[in-house]
Amino acid sequence: MLGLAAMSAGAQEAAARRDARDRGRRASAAFFEEVFQRSLNDSPIFKAQLGIKDADYGKWNNFSDAEAQRQDALQQAGHRAPAFGIQGTTASLTR
Repeated sequence: MLGLAAMSAGAQEAAARRDARDRGRRASAAFFEEVFQRSLNDSPIFKAQLGIKDADYGKWNNFSDAEAQRQDALQQAGHRAPAFGIQGTTASLTR
């Protein structure tokens, strides 16, 4: 009887860990989807590179000072800059 209770408790712990892991994965996926969609919306060039032909097709990214200030304000407010595309990214070629 005690063995069944212990297995049940162990099974409950395993189920709780799986649920927590699944919630974390869903939250991560939602975050990365949001960042990706924001990157698409901010960069017509990135859309074209992906082969997306919509109303922005053939347009350039906004390279104005006002756009740079807008992205800076988003970063200062705690939002992340677009992770993809040209604007608001930093890359290092060294390891």
